[in-house]
Amino acid sequence: MTEKSITSSKYLIASGFLVYTGLYLVSLYSFVLFHTLIELSSVAAAFGIFMLLWNARRYFANHYLQFIGIAYLFVGLIDLLHTLAYKGMNVFQGYDVNLPTQLWIAGRYLQSVSLLIAPVFIKRKLNYVSALFIYSAVSALLFIAIFSGIFPACYIEGVGLTPFKKISEYVISAIFLGSIAFLVNRRNYLDKSVFRLLVWATGFTIISEIFFTFYISVYGISNFAGHCLKLLAYYLIYRAIVVTGLMRPYDLLFRDLKSSEEALRESDERYQKLFKGMHDGFAMHKIVVDDNGRALDYVFLDVNNAFERLTGLKRADVIGRKVTDVIPGIRESGFDWIGEYGKVALTGKELRTEQYFEPFDRWFFISAYSPERSYFAAVFEDVTERKQLEKEKEHLASFPELNPSPIIEISSEGNIIFHNNAAIETLRMLGIKEDVSLFLPDDIREILKDLGQKSRARVYRVKKINENYFGEDIYLSPEFNSVRIYVDDITERKLAEEALKRAHNELENRVTERTSELIKLYEELENEKHQINIINRLLQLFVENTSRKEFLDDAVKIIQEWCDCRCLGIRILDEKGNIPYESSIGFSKEFLESESLLSVNTDHCACIRVITEKPEPQDMPVMTQYGSFYSNNTFEFVDGLNEAEKSRFRGVCVRSGFRSVAVIPIFYHDKALGAIHLADEKEGMVQIDKVKFIETLSPLIGEAIYKFNAEEELRNSREQLRNLTAHLQAVREEERTTIAREIHDELGQIMTALKIDLSWLRNNYSDHEALNVKTGSMMSLIDETIMAVRRIITELRPGILDHLGISAAMEWQAEEFKKLVGIPCDIVIKPEEIILNKELSINIFRIFQEILTNVMRHAEATHVNVFLEKSDGKILLRVVDNGKGITEEEILKPASFGIMGISERVNYMGGRLNIDGIPQKGTTIVVVVPIDGKPQQ
Repeated sequence: MTEKSITSSKYLIASGFLVYTGLYLVSLYSFVLFHTLIELSSVAAAFGIFMLLWNARRYFANHYLQFIGIAYLFVGLIDLLHTLAYKGMNVFQGYDVNLPTQLWIAGRYLQSVSLLIAPVFIKRKLNYVSALFIYSAVSALLFIAIFSGIFPACYIEGVGLTPFKKISEYVISAIFLGSIAFLVNRRNYLDKSVFRLLVWATGFTIISEIFFTFYISVYGISNFAGHCLKLLAYYLIYRAIVVTGLMRPYDLLFRDLKSSEEALRESDERYQKLFKGMHDGFAMHKIVVDDNGRALDYVFLDVNNAFERLTGLKRADVIGRKVTDVIPGIRESGFDWIGEYGKVALTGKELRTEQYFEPFDRWFFISAYSPERSYFAAVFEDVTERKQLEKEKEHLASFPELNPSPIIEISSEGNIIFHNNAAIETLRMLGIKEDVSLFLPDDIREILKDLGQKSRARVYRVKKINENYFGEDIYLSPEFNSVRIYVDDITERKLAEEALKRAHNELENRVTERTSELIKLYEELENEKHQINIINRLLQLFVENTSRKEFLDDAVKIIQEWCDCRCLGIRILDEKGNIPYESSIGFSKEFLESESLLSVNTDHCACIRVITEKPEPQDMPVMTQYGSFYSNNTFEFVDGLNEAEKSRFRGVCVRSGFRSVAVIPIFYHDKALGAIHLADEKEGMVQIDKVKFIETLSPLIGEAIYKFNAEEELRNSREQLRNLTAHLQAVREEERTTIAREIHDELGQIMTALKIDLSWLRNNYSDHEALNVKTGSMMSLIDETIMAVRRIITELRPGILDHLGISAAMEWQAEEFKKLVGIPCDIVIKPEEIILNKELSINIFRIFQEILTNVMRHAEATHVNVFLEKSDGKILLRVVDNGKGITEEEILKPASFGIMGISERVNYMGGRLNIDGIPQKGTTIVVVVPIDGKPQQ
């Protein structure tokens, strides 16, 4: 166990201890609350198991987990009703404690039986519709039995648990034990960690069931312990399936791949055992050729143990080396080994020969064949002893009468002119008539014709007499005009050779068959690895791509490279009901234009019927369970339609010359979003294995399309919000300008007129002291009012911003801030004169005003530093105070209208806003906006 896993286990144990301690304290406060937390956690785990396994069902070949997922959906539903019916919940009025107890027993029976049955589907396919129907029917019957009073009572107030309930708990425990035994028997089909967690979960469930046989009160300690163990069991199942499925998905999704790899390993071990245990020598080679394709050498690839025993060469000394390096004298041998083996490797023609090999001073019988071009295998046996015996027999041939083997001599006319006694004795021992002519070869007349040649000749024949075989060396002597036959009983050797030949052929057949199986299995594994690579590449695209079009373009290239169809496209269903190609490869411009306005509302073709999930009867033979259409010969498919069906068949693909066509629906949560269209002019290009793999990619592509659609809608929504913000701000500024103008024109003129009238009164009634005092007071008030009006007009629309620009306006605002609150505000502007357009100037100025307002209200600062810079097509505004520092909670608080207003303006201008606060050291606000108003990436 690694240090990391030990640390993780410690954290897990500590967390579990804290959780159960908390649950115990909760039970002391309210057992109903404790029970509700336990049961709802279990229900959530059950529903989570179902959701994960249901949505990943297309990726599994092992249906064991799918069955558990469906079972736990209904077990969770019963547990949910049990929770609502529990004493103290008051959901089901008029029922006592018996109701939740009955629901509990019903749920446990369903759970235990399901776990007992589940291992059956490790090797069998599960029909999802049938499973859902059966579980729905069983659950409905249980509910009817419980709520109608048919179901046996499980709890009686004041008495406690009924015998039925107690016996049921033991029966359920026994079923759980049986499920463990069944699962152990098939553990090799599950990931080891998943298997262990499932067994532990079932074990804790059994213990919890035993605790539930003891309690009398539903609030008792036995009931508490049982529920805690139930929670632990559900947690283990949840961890086995959901956590493993999220953190180590390949352990669940690709368990079949691991099983295939294990089978390949076991098969390879059996092959190696057979290979190493062969009696005959065996060596695999690769031929080396020159530029003209002639054999120059060959390389040892593999040898067996018998090779080492018969040649004296060690495996480690020959593997990977050329034969001319291993056996330097091979070219000087009397037999052209490299040339003859080259013919075998390059032509596929087998070689069988018996040759003397000078480097080893041994005779070998060799059988060579080629499993594939440029490669050859040699199987050989040592026949040196047999050759020595044959030589001894030739020596004895000089003394016919002394030779223990039959010798017969015949004239050119075919008459027997001599035979030794051994010929008669041999026939006598065989129990047949003593006729030495039986030894004559069947083609003796043809052999005698060659006596006319001047040179001596030798031929060899095998003669069968009854069940015995005789080898016959036949010497033609033209000078004596006779033929001498030396006979040797080779029955045992012949029978041994035939047995060896049969065994050799059987071994070759088994090796060839096994090699084919291994090659096929290797190709399947390579294909599965390639498919996993495609899934990983699509997942990477899912994360990396920024638009739906980019993702689909890359996905089309990846799938087209893998499936090798010339044409491939992805059609997306739009809001008008059309299904244009959003991305494609290989289709002609004319084809794409003819298909661009294809509509699910008016047209009829395979693409329409796949996307709308409305296949017609003629489609069913070429439809998959997933809903895909595929045909490897569309011409035959169309020929098989009747006239009415042909009239409803657009046939654009057929008229375009596509013989192979497949249409795979793209789903998002069982809703068709479009289709993947494969087409090729060649037949047989859309085999079912290709279609099924693309079907596994369909949900992933559907997820991506949905994601990018949502992102596009969000971008559009943000753009609309940005435009709305711009419009509101423009209206706000326009309204401010209007109000400022009206105040200046209307109220300003009135104040001026009042001041003139008061001056007239004061000048004409100067001797009236009381009136002079009053008019003087009123004139001072009017002066103050005029100043207030000017200040309001400036705040609504500062004239200095319109006449002198953003630099002067901000310097003025900083000075006004200092006058108003008494806090120094130093400002630095680079360059000193910044010229911006009217809209940008107003927004920068308003942001600056809002920041200073926030400083005045919340910062508790004694100094403010402002920096404004124009560079690289951007405006940067940084305001730093030395106050208490804003917190993250204050920034995110919904009521922070000031920050919200600043953020809206910055987003509208396509800029970015950053606010950092350090406790007791102050706050820094940075605003960066592009001068052209375009959003920054």
